[in-house]
Amino acid sequence: MSDKKATAGALLVYDVSKRHTFERLSSWLEDILQQRDTTVIVVGNKYDAGEIIRTVSAEGGEEFAKSNGCLFMEASVKTAVNVVAAFDKTTERICEKMGYGDVEEVDEALEINMWNWKGFRIGKNTGVK
Repeated sequence: MSDKKATAGALLVYDVSKRHTFERLSSWLEDILQQRDTTVIVVGNKYDAGEIIRTVSAEGGEEFAKSNGCLFMEASVKTAVNVVAAFDKTTERICEKMGYGDVEEVDEALEINMWNWKGFRIGKNTGVK
């Protein structure tokens, strides 16, 4: 990672059915945390895979995340469970750290809340259908 730009957020994704991907998290996290104040969420993918092929428990993933000051969530890219939620949770934490207050604008057609901050427009899905 470059020292020239700060990283506001990162998603570390591992496959719950392939333990070696989970075991690499420490190395990936070490690289990310060289950036200051980065919000990191650890995401266990293949939530839908079932217990038979799972090699990493949800508790194991959550424990790793908590012990390293990260957010945690399990998701399934295949079924789209918690995919958007992982990005939303990360965005919310980044916005909290940056001191966002209330939503400045709501785009109801796109179902997105918009914030303006230092010339950037940041959107977050409202979850309203």
